[in-house]
Amino acid sequence: MMARLVTVCALTVSCLTVAWGYPSGAPLSACDTLLPQHNTTAGNNSAFTLAVEPDKNQDLLVILSSTQEFKGFLISTKGNIAGSFSPVNNRSQVLQCPNRPAITHSDPEPKSSITVKWIPEGALTPVTFIATVVTKYHEQYATDINYSHTQ
Repeated sequence: MMARLVTVCALTVSCLTVAWGYPSGAPLSACDTLLPQHNTTAGNNSAFTLAVEPDKNQDLLVILSSTQEFKGFLISTKGNIAGSFSPVNNRSQVLQCPNRPAITHSDPEPKSSITVKWIPEGALTPVTFIATVVTKYHEQYATDINYSHTQ
């Protein structure tokens, strides 16, 4: 009886994860491809832009914005770049990817822009940021949103 109850509880939790997606951020399994881990299709990325503004101490503010609301995002870098992301508010959180720096959403609330901080290790070097955005779970996402910062 107890084993059956544990099985039912486990199945309920796994179904909730599938139904609700990842409301508190992208999973580690998204680190390699930067793609959403739910059934959805790639859409047009023209509504989304990445921009960079200098911050104090040679840090950069990375701004993801859109003409339409989005719920989830994952921002990382291309190539082997030494540095890390840091949230500037409670709308984002660092994703501990083993092979690249990354930052993701921390809530499923609609957003039209998000700002995060890039902290380079040592002197600021050229870096290309890449983002994936989920507009609505099970509807569509946009990927390969790029911005190259060359100083």
